[in-house]
Amino acid sequence: MMIVKAFGAVLLVLAVLSGCTSVKPTASAPQDGQIEIASIDVSALQAAANQGDLDAQFALAQAYEVGNLGLPLDQDKAFHWYGKAAHAGYVPAQFFYGAMHASSRGTPLDIPGAIRWYRKAAEQNYPDALYPMGYAYELGLGGLTVDWSQALYWYQKSADAGSVFAYQRLAKAYRNGEFGLTPDEAQALLFDAKTKLNRGEELVSMPVGQQK
Repeated sequence: MMIVKAFGAVLLVLAVLSGCTSVKPTASAPQDGQIEIASIDVSALQAAANQGDLDAQFALAQAYEVGNLGLPLDQDKAFHWYGKAAHAGYVPAQFFYGAMHASSRGTPLDIPGAIRWYRKAAEQNYPDALYPMGYAYELGLGGLTVDWSQALYWYQKSADAGSVFAYQRLAKAYRNGEFGLTPDEAQALLFDAKTKLNRGEELVSMPVGQQK
């Protein structure tokens, strides 16, 4: 049972990494613009986070996650601050909080919990959360029932948001007639072209676990 759970976790983490528009965390919430790292007063950031400032909580979580801003790498504190912001409805934090659950950083492995937080972010159209939802429905991870229509729905939303890996997955699906689709080489070629446009002339490999 533990092997199955661990395998599911690996697949879900790979899906997250492949679906991310930016795998490496930044110091600020994507929609709020980039914070200039050198200009951050860490003591002021910590004070703001303690007072409930969601931007500060998120920035502090990311700093602890990677050991930035002169703070030590501390996954427990990263999990804590992501959780504070996520529970308060801060969408980027909900995605990263889910990723912590999926990778057992700062918390025991919890795939259903990861998917619950990914869904919260995905339902508010946070781009990086869309692909993992498609992946989870395709493979039936975290207690979800395999659901091709839901997998296709989330992959399409991810593609609409510009995910190269969603382009690749949909190209393969249209080419092979997966998810109940009628094989459609024209659609497959369209998604191939989008992949090449965004990743250069060479198509990158699908993530491990998604090879069919």
